[in-house]
Amino acid sequence: MVASSQRLTREAQWRSPAALIVGGIGDHLIALPALRAVASLMQGRLQLLCIPTAREIFFPDLALAAVHPMHHYHLHQIGAAPAAHAPDYRENAERELAAVIGHCDLFLSFERAVHPSTTALLRVLKPQKSIGLLPGFDIEIPFHHTPHAMDLAFALPKELATDLRIEDFASPPKLPDAALALAGKLRSDLPREAVLLAVHADTKPDKAWPPAKLGQLLNEFLDLHRHAIAIVVGFCRATAYPSRRPLPSSAYAICSLASTPVCFMWRISMEFPA
Repeated sequence: MVASSQRLTREAQWRSPAALIVGGIGDHLIALPALRAVASLMQGRLQLLCIPTAREIFFPDLALAAVHPMHHYHLHQIGAAPAAHAPDYRENAERELAAVIGHCDLFLSFERAVHPSTTALLRVLKPQKSIGLLPGFDIEIPFHHTPHAMDLAFALPKELATDLRIEDFASPPKLPDAALALAGKLRSDLPREAVLLAVHADTKPDKAWPPAKLGQLLNEFLDLHRHAIAIVVGFCRATAYPSRRPLPSSAYAICSLASTPVCFMWRISMEFPA
């Protein structure tokens, strides 16, 4: 069924709703206003299914009934799940997750690509009503690239309440205190005249720059900007981005956020004119 012309009854009907959000950093930011709207409608009844740490990083201000980290989804996404028995592994993992969720009368999926784990979860969860951007849901929001990605995601909560406005839920994400403290410490440790370039290089392997090429680009940038310091943030390894210059003794790695997407920061070079 494509997006309904008759909207679903407002929040009072749904006593056990659940929402699924997985993917990269951009996917979570795209879905943030929509998830805020859903959470506000459900008034503390919403269960969130997400990758580990997503709640702390992107959704600390949502009123939720429960959070269920989808460890097995992440394993399949990175190809680390048992390959020989992947279908059985996925089905069993989803059955365990469905048992934890319990009764679900409304299921919303913010996935932007078909994933077998979601199909398996729908099969065992059997929600009364489901809404998603892909085929297989009771209400399918047509996926196309004409609207802004955030507006497309916001079409899900608008199936529940037509008077919702994305502007009311589009404030910046509330960053964790630990991340703010880390950023403040990093900035305070740098010379006052330093210009800081932060590079986030994490993406799918087929989209990522080769480490040697990115290292070359950073070195050329630093050659042109002598007061600049470049750091690479994410799950990448510091040694993957070689510098032609010897790293100074003050070079360091920050690992205090090792469990979050912003887990390591490296100073690639620090060289200032005398």
